[in-house]
Amino acid sequence: MNKTRETGLPQFNQFSILQSTVMEIITLPLSEVLALDDVVVFMPNYSELDFDKEWEAVRDSLREKLALKWKESCYGDADFLIGDDRTNSWTQAGSIQNTKMLSSHLSKTIFDVLSMSSHPDKWAVMFDINCWNGLLKLERVNGLIVLKDNILYVAKDKKYDYEQILKLFSAP
Repeated sequence: MNKTRETGLPQFNQFSILQSTVMEIITLPLSEVLALDDVVVFMPNYSELDFDKEWEAVRDSLREKLALKWKESCYGDADFLIGDDRTNSWTQAGSIQNTKMLSSHLSKTIFDVLSMSSHPDKWAVMFDINCWNGLLKLERVNGLIVLKDNILYVAKDKKYDYEQILKLFSAP
């Protein structure tokens, strides 16, 4: 079920991932999508060591759950890559190299992993999309997405194929 709400807010599509889960898709300018990356504030009751452990647990769980359906590698024959570069932000970064991943199954998998973390309201996953579309691989799809709080944010920028990304995620 696709719906579009026209308001003064950014346009989004809404569809059911599963019977009980609804995800919004919001397009925003690239700068606003990048601004979704929240910095971690360390406190006496939450240290950098605590964050390291949680960061590694989220990264490892993302890899494990995504690898059930897709192949991870830093080489050209992969579907995705989850990065190892840790920063002091609540964002896991990765890349998608196959358009078959741009689906509600990807969103559901990511949101399931993040919901199991100690801070599900803070975590996000940012993917750089750089892949060929279709069997003949004649069309490239480039873009940037962030999945956070059951919302898929798609960067709207002239160098990105955001309309194609929206179409792929909205497909049944």
